[in-house]
Amino acid sequence: MRNASAPAATYQHLQAAIDAASPGDVLAIRGRCRGGFLVDKSLTLRGVGRERPTLAGAHRQRVLTITGSASANLEVSLDRLRVVRGYAEGNGGGLWSRFADVRLVRTLVRRNEARQGGGVYVRGGLELIDSTLQQNQAAAGGGAYAWHGMALRGRSRVTGNEAGWAGGISSSGPVDLSGRSTIADNLAGGAGGISLNGRARLELSGSASVRGNIATGNWAGVFSSSARARAVVIRQHASVVGNVTAGEGGGLVTFGGVTLRGHARVTHNQAGTTGGGVFAYGPVMLRGSALVAHNLAVRGAGLVTMDSRLVLKGQALVTTNAAAEHGGGALVRYQNRPRVRVRGAAAIQGNSPDDLVTRQGGFLEPPQARVGVGAG
Repeated sequence: MRNASAPAATYQHLQAAIDAASPGDVLAIRGRCRGGFLVDKSLTLRGVGRERPTLAGAHRQRVLTITGSASANLEVSLDRLRVVRGYAEGNGGGLWSRFADVRLVRTLVRRNEARQGGGVYVRGGLELIDSTLQQNQAAAGGGAYAWHGMALRGRSRVTGNEAGWAGGISSSGPVDLSGRSTIADNLAGGAGGISLNGRARLELSGSASVRGNIATGNWAGVFSSSARARAVVIRQHASVVGNVTAGEGGGLVTFGGVTLRGHARVTHNQAGTTGGGVFAYGPVMLRGSALVAHNLAVRGAGLVTMDSRLVLKGQALVTTNAAAEHGGGALVRYQNRPRVRVRGAAAIQGNSPDDLVTRQGGFLEPPQARVGVGAG
């Protein structure tokens, strides 16, 4: 190891280099570094050489602990590194941080294990740029557990992680996926891909995706406990695709509202009970060329809203969804009257066994079904 900010300084052990560094320094790392490391100042740890250097915990200890203070929040970056085989009986098998903003750039966090945040546990900001959280395990937040939210940019991936709750990530702050970032192929008992806690908001943009996640209980792709009217926003070419649950909520479930716009897609999701594609307790709005298609469920295959408000505008389309019982396209629950608006060239059509079911009160009351709503 050497201090790239002071080229004459070289070290055999990473912790010695960290201890000797000044805040803001860049440490150049080669080869494989074993053992747990403590960072208590703002630094950049950068891998150099042909092969990406490794920080390893040998599955006996956490790999990296980052801790600042309430009066001195740190900024720590990991660039072109591998963080592997960490273990913690508590939180953060690969990386644990407090009073710090952490940035992972071209970094792989893999095969770590903890109670919460198998890969990463942060009580500060977390940003992934072209980085991957893969094959980590935890009771909650297999890939990451973020208290203040996180952003995935570029080609970042959270994939192949497992947890009892929130296989991919659990966050109590806003989550932003952009570029070609993806949360994919994670497994959990509940909330296979993402769990958003409290008032946390999710936004997917660019070509970002939540896909192929599995929940053995409920909520395969996205679960949000936020009651905000725009708790989940999916725009541009972003998508929620191919998520599967044995219970309710294949694609996404939120206690708030959902907005799809641009060329956003919610397709090929599956629920064993209710809500194949979208299940919202707040208003649902589709704009532009948004598409909800090829979703499966027993009830409410395409989308479900418990709020009574469903709006489609532009060329938005809900089509080719299939329900075993009713609500193939959309299932709208209302207290006084349903507020369904389908405008312009938008349509709910070509779903099975019906396109739109409106229902007063609970799910056990007789549905009022319609076939073909809007254009076409």
